[in-house]
Formats: sequence, structure tokens, C-alpha cells
Amino acid sequence: MTDSSAAAGGSITRSTTYKDRRFAAPDHELPALLGVGPAVWRGTEIAIAVTAFLIYSTGAEFTILGRSARTALNEESTVKAVRRGLEGSKEREPGTLRFGVQGLPLTPLGGQYQQHSFRHTAWVPLPAEGDIVLFLEWPAAGIEYAEFRIAGDRARGAADSAVVLWPPAPDSQAR
Repeated sequence: MTDSSAAAGGSITRSTTYKDRRFAAPDHELPALLGVGPAVWRGTEIAIAVTAFLIYSTGAEFTILGRSARTALNEESTVKAVRRGLEGSKEREPGTLRFGVQGLPLTPLGGQYQQHSFRHTAWVPLPAEGDIVLFLEWPAAGIEYAEFRIAGDRARGAADSAVVLWPPAPDSQAR
């Protein structure tokens, strides 16, 4: 896992390598694009959107975008709060961001922060049945709890369109 920080006003990038590919996109496939969203949650001066759903045979990778009219989103305290909210941390402060997927593990894959914006990618496995239900709340930013539902049948159908380039590497984990 690597973390790098830039000077004030710069960006912070985090990347992670996962041995167990159930928590990230298969590296032997090209995804299908699922035409849903964007889901938008808006507060008084902060908005969060989820977009760009890339569907693989085993799961979905998507982008979480944050925008702010005035609040600096690249301050260390905000970056930590956003990361904790995306990671489902029990250590998050009351009123801070909480984002997740009902009944499925969410794996944050990395993010970048600018003064008034952030961009994260995340991974969620496809459910064997049922829908993918994203939820978000950030009471301190004026965003109450809300859900965005993706039809599971539609996501699993898109998975059939993912292009397998070659067999998975022998050292990759079972999916």
C-alpha cells in the first residue's frame, strides 16, 4: 500500500495492491459499461456523485466524486473523514460521511483530493441475487441518508458482456 501527499492545494493519491482478486477487478478482463446514474447526493455546499459503473464477471468498479462550493476537501481532517466513511470505519466522527453497499463488502481502491473536489474508485462484488444498493449520508454536510438501487439482474447481465482476454493467472485467488 502506498500513500503520497503533495504540497497545499496539490493532490493526495492512494493506491493499493490486492492479492485476493475478489476485492478488485480481474486483470484478465475488460469491463462492460453499465448505463446507470449518476447517483447524486447534495448538501448545502457539498455534493457526492457515484458514476462510471464498470462491470466485470465478478463485480463492479465505480467512481465516487465529491465537489464543494467552499469547503476545502483536501484538508487532512476532511481526507481522513472521507476515507473512514468509505472504509466503513467504526472510528468515524459523528456526522461525518458514511458510504457503503447494503449486504456487500465495499473495497476502496484509491483516491485523489484537490481543494474543492475528490475522486475515489471502489469495488463491490456482484451479488448472486438481488440488487446492489448504495447508501450515503453526511449529516454535517447537510446530506441525509439516501439510497441508490442498481437492478441486480441488469448488473449480472452486463457481466456477461465483460471480455475475457485470457485465462486468469494461476496465482490469482478463486473468485
